Amino acid sequence: MIATAVLKITTNKNETLFYLLLKTFIQATMMPLNKSK
Repeated sequence: MIATAVLKITTNKNETLFYLLLKTFIQATMMPLNKSK
């Protein structure tokens, strides 16, 4: 599992960076929504 993740990072650096940014963005937007509830 870790080996495949490393392989993905080395082959698609931009894709993984975009995914990480998207993940953090979703978490940041979901947190205030949960707090308001």
